[in-house]
Amino acid sequence: MSASTIAGPEEKTNLATQYQADVIDMEAGFVAEVAAAHDVPFAAVKAISDEHDFPLPDLGRFVASDGRFRTNRFVVYSMLHPMTWPAVCRLARNTTKASRELSRVLRVLLTTGALGAALPSGVSSSGAVNI
Repeated sequence: MSASTIAGPEEKTNLATQYQADVIDMEAGFVAEVAAAHDVPFAAVKAISDEHDFPLPDLGRFVASDGRFRTNRFVVYSMLHPMTWPAVCRLARNTTKASRELSRVLRVLLTTGALGAALPSGVSSSGAVNI
């Protein structure tokens, strides 16, 4: 399943419950659908930095019509709304951790030469990385 908007905590929680999912991924589903439609093999390895119940402001207002995230607008908004600071700081920490873990997993996968081989500790068969 894919969505054209950024899901908030309530929607992510509903999706997690509906699909009995450990994580909610908003991007890979669409890519998998396009790959399947063209009979192209697809695999995704992702590190997710925000739990499905992670409290963030409505991020839809920071997405341009072409789908790009308007980082500068988000930064200015966050600076002017101190209530967002704890969540933004937590997201920054989680993103750093997720990036490091994703890099580690990709190094292992590239060195072994096989994405289908035994996955490193902390990685599920769906590709979800536990941080």
